[in-house]
Amino acid sequence: METKKGGKVIKYPRNPRKNRFKLKRPRFLNLVILGFIALAFFLSAGQLLAYWESKQKLEGLRSEKEALQEEKAELEKEVSLLHEEEYIEMKARKHLGMVRQGEIIFFVVD
Repeated sequence: METKKGGKVIKYPRNPRKNRFKLKRPRFLNLVILGFIALAFFLSAGQLLAYWESKQKLEGLRSEKEALQEEKAELEKEVSLLHEEEYIEMKARKHLGMVRQGEIIFFVVD
C-alpha cells in the first residue's frame, strides 16, 4: 500500500504486526548456540557409553553370581553326604579301589 504525501512516496508494510515480533539473531549467536548444543551432545555421549559398559559388566557379574550359587549348592549337598558312612564307603571303593577283608573285585570290560 502506497500513498503520496507532499511528493514523497510512503511505503507501509503489508502486515505491520508480523514484523514487530520477529527476532533477528546475528550469525555469531547462532554459531555459539550450535556450539553449546554440540558440546552437550559430546559430553552426554561419553556418559551414555560409560553407562552402557557398566550395564554390560553388571549383567556379566549377575550371571557369574548365579553360576557360583549353583556350585555352592552342589558343594553343600556333597558336604552333607560326606557325613553319611555309606557315601564315604562308596567314594573309597570307587576312587581309591578299597575293598573289605575277604572281598574279591571283578572288573568287567565291555
